[in-house]
Amino acid sequence: MKTLLILLFGILISKNPIENTTWTCKVAEGCFDTLKFKNDNLVNEYSCEDNYTCHSSYSYSKNTITIITKDDSHSEDHGKIDYFKIQYAIRGNYLYPFSRSELINKKWKKVDLKFDKKYFFKKL
Repeated sequence: MKTLLILLFGILISKNPIENTTWTCKVAEGCFDTLKFKNDNLVNEYSCEDNYTCHSSYSYSKNTITIITKDDSHSEDHGKIDYFKIQYAIRGNYLYPFSRSELINKKWKKVDLKFDKKYFFKKL
């Protein structure tokens, strides 16, 4: 019985530490990208340069966040919708992107991309 109570207590306190948090990244003077993590594994991604918010989903596992984004923000693409997956490493109060993939023909294809070292998010 004691083991069961300890297990249940551990499950209750091991909730997602990202849920209901906000993170920002300075992309230019007075311009910040923002990630607002909600409950139910939803995240709002605001791009300052595009002045656009994507409503995306995320998963959290062992200091890694994976965000899947449906990007329909570009009207010049005549309604084309792109899907992206970006993974971030959590290091304290910072998120560092380390992997990006695109959904092509219903398969995730990793994009050969080096992230700028200045592009990271800080927890507010």
